[in-house]
Amino acid sequence: MSARLLVDGRLTRSGSSIDVSLDLDLSNPIGVSGPTGAGKTTLLRMIAGLEPDFGGRVEVTLDGQQEIWSEPGRGNLVPVHRRHIGFVFQDSRLFPGRTVQANLDYAIQRARAVGPVQDVDSMIRALKIESLLNQPAELLSGGERQRVAIARTLLSKPKLLLMDEPMAANDNVHREALIAYLSDWLEKHKIPMIYVSHSFAELRRIVPQCLVMARGRVVAQGGAAEVSIL
Repeated sequence: MSARLLVDGRLTRSGSSIDVSLDLDLSNPIGVSGPTGAGKTTLLRMIAGLEPDFGGRVEVTLDGQQEIWSEPGRGNLVPVHRRHIGFVFQDSRLFPGRTVQANLDYAIQRARAVGPVQDVDSMIRALKIESLLNQPAELLSGGERQRVAIARTLLSKPKLLLMDEPMAANDNVHREALIAYLSDWLEKHKIPMIYVSHSFAELRRIVPQCLVMARGRVVAQGGAAEVSIL
């Protein structure tokens, strides 16, 4: 079933701006790369409805249903919590004061409202977080927090997955395991994904297509292998 995303508009603040006009086929995962400050994270936030000053249009087709999430002059028509987006932030955004298990349980409860729950135990083992379940989230290392955030997001059964440098804090061993698991998970569940990373080597292994941003604009678009050598 086709999945598309249209983002068209401009966000200006503090002397900088993001100006995009995108019509993306999300039938396959898409990556976003570019230097620090290019607007990658802001683009994801605009899609998610987390940038209230964005005055443009966001339109999606997911599960065969077309929705307008925001529209010029009318702002956000669909609130963040009703967009069914799974967002993995750079800083993980785990719930403080709760254990890893409690963070995962939150996602599991959300998923039960829409259908069968995934194999939680196999995901926990694959992401190498089984020894962390009883630990408070605030005591985890950066890489551990990212792995728990990935598990929580995937377990929530999103209709659209947005991932912002989700592996940056992990060492090479954990990163390899994450790449392998995420690739398999996407192949199995067919969830549309937009994946931000500075690493073209990482992107080439996860996404077939890629955008390159610079100074708030998309400056290249195409196959991940091709745009990485521009």
